[in-house]
Amino acid sequence: MYLQIVAIFAFQAVGLHGQGFYGPQGARNGGLSKCFSANVPCRLHLEMRTLSGEYLESFDSQTCACRSPALCPSDMTLPDRVLSTYLISTEYNMTFKTAYCDPVRPKRVCQRGEKALTLSGYLLIPTDLDSYNCACNDGSPLRLLERRVLYYKYYQTYVCDSSVNACQRNQPCVTVRSDVSSYHCKCAEQAQCTVQGEWWPRTQMLQGYCTPQS
Repeated sequence: MYLQIVAIFAFQAVGLHGQGFYGPQGARNGGLSKCFSANVPCRLHLEMRTLSGEYLESFDSQTCACRSPALCPSDMTLPDRVLSTYLISTEYNMTFKTAYCDPVRPKRVCQRGEKALTLSGYLLIPTDLDSYNCACNDGSPLRLLERRVLYYKYYQTYVCDSSVNACQRNQPCVTVRSDVSSYHCKCAEQAQCTVQGEWWPRTQMLQGYCTPQS
């Protein structure tokens, strides 16, 4: 089974198109440039479903060409070269997959609470591998721990889902500030972490709580 990353965001899917989901112009015209780093994905895939699971549409784009002899995988289920992020917005369930030219999954198993993966980039969903320290035991998925913005660049840090405690009654699941969102616990099935309102500069932080999926 390919690596599963469980994350919850409240954003509109159109943001992926506006932020260049389809990659550079050459990717659409067949003139792919070489991937400038092994840490950037060579292929992106997005699948959208309703909150009830009904299929809506999917998009696929190769963003760069791997340097010889590596080839960009077309099989988006490869365990060592594909990351898969499951996203839940207020309107859709989305699966966002990124494929890399070389194997990226580490062999070392994470200790409980250890930061396993950090992704960065200028997309709403960052895709560049900053660090991949360890893999979760027994195929446990990764869960978003922190989302930070620094000079318009996004950084997301993940830990193993098995090391994240379930949210207790009236416990905040997330704290949102101007430049960082910290996730404290995981909501039960059929619930999602929801923040009411919008954060404004020079105001207090916001907190989110588990709410039933509509």
